[in-house]
Amino acid sequence: DIMHEYRIAEQVSVMLNLSSNDERDLTILGCTFSRIPEDSTWHYTSWVNNLSDERILLERFREVTVIQPTWFLTRKRFEILGGYIEAPHPNNV
Repeated sequence: DIMHEYRIAEQVSVMLNLSSNDERDLTILGCTFSRIPEDSTWHYTSWVNNLSDERILLERFREVTVIQPTWFLTRKRFEILGGYIEAPHPNNV
């Protein structure tokens, strides 16, 4: 996937503009993304990149709506959640 060159700066700005540390620690940010190759999972990419805030909340129990490579959260929230635990590769299960 391709990361926009200003993505992290923009996510830092959004996070710093939240009203309190408590609000920051309860927030996970995400963003749209581009695929390589461009036509891989085009339907899913189009769907998730066009979700409104309301649809993200409604769809969260049905499908992943904040795409993993775009996650942005505080270190405190990351540690509370137990860090990043990568699932084993299917060939190793």
